[in-house]
Amino acid sequence: MCFRVAPLLNTGSGAEAFAEAMAEAAGACTAVYAWGYASGPGVCTAPTCCGGSCVGVCARGVNADTSCAAENGAYERLCACDRPAVSSPSPSPPSPSSPPPSPSPLPSSPSPPSPSPLPPSPSPPSPLPPPPPPPSPPPLAPPPPSSPPLPWSPLTVPPFEAPSPPSPPSHPLVCTRGAQPLWETGTLSGAMMSASSEAYNDEGHVNGNCAARTSGLCHQCVDEGTGRLDGFWPDTWCAGRPQAGEWLQATFTEQMVITQIETQGRYPGDQWGAVESYEFTFDGSEGAMPPPANTAGVFSHSTWTSSSQKTTRVLAAPAIGRRFRFVVNSYGHWPSMAFELHGLPASCTPPTLPPSPPPAQPLPTPSPSPPPLPNQRVLIRFVAVLHRAVNSA
Repeated sequence: MCFRVAPLLNTGSGAEAFAEAMAEAAGACTAVYAWGYASGPGVCTAPTCCGGSCVGVCARGVNADTSCAAENGAYERLCACDRPAVSSPSPSPPSPSSPPPSPSPLPSSPSPPSPSPLPPSPSPPSPLPPPPPPPSPPPLAPPPPSSPPLPWSPLTVPPFEAPSPPSPPSHPLVCTRGAQPLWETGTLSGAMMSASSEAYNDEGHVNGNCAARTSGLCHQCVDEGTGRLDGFWPDTWCAGRPQAGEWLQATFTEQMVITQIETQGRYPGDQWGAVESYEFTFDGSEGAMPPPANTAGVFSHSTWTSSSQKTTRVLAAPAIGRRFRFVVNSYGHWPSMAFELHGLPASCTPPTLPPSPPPAQPLPTPSPSPPPLPNQRVLIRFVAVLHRAVNSA
C-alpha cells in the first residue's frame, strides 16, 4: 500500500491517504505528524522516541533519502514500499496434432443472375429557413433623479409600547384570604432567621436541631397530638447560653402585617425547656442592630415544654414592619422555642366592596282627623233622630 501512498504524503490529501494506508496496514496511531524519515512512513515502537513519550506516534513524511532500503531502529515501517510483481500467465503452445484432411471440392453452382440496378433515391428536401430573431425590447426609461438630501433628519417616533403589568408578589400568600401562617405557607424561611446565639447539637434527628433556621413551629405535632414529626422530635431554636436577653429575629424582604403569634416549647435533649415570657418588638429597618424600636407587648408561654401544644397570642393592634424579634425575659431550664407568625404583606389591600344602598326613607305618618265642629255634631244627631222616626212609622 505504501508504494501508492508515498507520493501523496506531503500533499493536501496525504493525511487521508496515510490514514487509509495505516488502517489497512497497521491499525490506529496515537498521533500522526509530518516528520520525514528515510525509512518512513512508520510508527515509533522504541522507548528512545522523544524520551519514551512518542511510542505509538506515526510519522507520515518523507525526504530525499527515503527509500525502501533505509532502516530506522526506532521506527517500524507500516507496510511494504515496493509494488509487488504481478506475473501474467504465458499462453501454452498448442499441442501437436495431425493436419486436418482437406475438404472435398464442392460442385460448382451456377452463378446467380446479377440484380437489376436500383433506381436512384430521391434527394432530401431542402431545410427550412431559420425563424427570424425576436425583436429586441425597447430600452428602459432612465430612473428619475434622486431627490437631494434634506438638510435635517426627519423626526422618528418610537413605536408605542404598552406598559408591562406589575409582576406578581414573590410570596405564596393570597391577599383575599386574610392573615395566614407564614412558616407553613413558605413566606418565612430559615434564610430569613437570625439570633443572638445558637446551640447546635450533633444528635441529628434524635432530639431535633437547635438553630434559628429550624425554629418553625411544628403544626403536625400539634394537629396529631403526638409531639413528634414523622416519628422524630421536632426542630426548635435553642439559645447558646441559658440566660435572659437572648433574642430570635425574623427579617422579611417587604413590609408585613402580623396579627397573631404562636409559640411552642422543646423536649427532649440537653436544651429542653421553653421561653416562659418574651417581649415582641418590630420595626421597618433591616439587620440585627439596633434592636427594633416598637414593642407589641410582653407575652407569656403557657404550655411550657410540650411540643404537642402551642400558645396563641392575638395582638391588640397589628405589628407592621420588616423585623420581628422575640426577646427572652424568663425561661424554664433553657431558653428554647419554636414559633409561628400569622399575617400578610402590607401591599395586600382588602378587597373593595360595592357601596351599600342608601337607607329606605320611612313612610309619612298620616295626620289624625280633626274633631268635628259643634254644628256638625247637631246635624249628625238630627239625622240619627230622623232615621229612627222613619223606621218606627
